[in-house]
Amino acid sequence: MCFANINTLMIEYKSSNGGIIDRVDVFLIDEFISKFLSAYDLRLKYCISYLYSFLQLIQKTVHIDDSNTIPYLCLYTSTITY
Repeated sequence: MCFANINTLMIEYKSSNGGIIDRVDVFLIDEFISKFLSAYDLRLKYCISYLYSFLQLIQKTVHIDDSNTIPYLCLYTSTITY
C-alpha cells in the first residue's frame, strides 16, 4: 500500500497543434483550495467534493486535435511512504 502527501497540482496544456506544451500552471494544493473556498464560500467538507468535480470537468473539456498528444492533469507528491 502506498500513502502519498500530495501538495502540488500541475496542469499542463497546449494551445497549438505543434505538440508543444505552451503553458504549465503549478498550484500548491493549500493555495488552490483556499482560493476555491474563498471564491465559492464553501465549508471544507464540501470543498474536496467540488474540487474533485472541477478537476474532472477540466479533463472532460480539454480537446486535443492531435491523437498522439495526451493531456496531463497530474498530482505531484512531495513524500511517498510505503
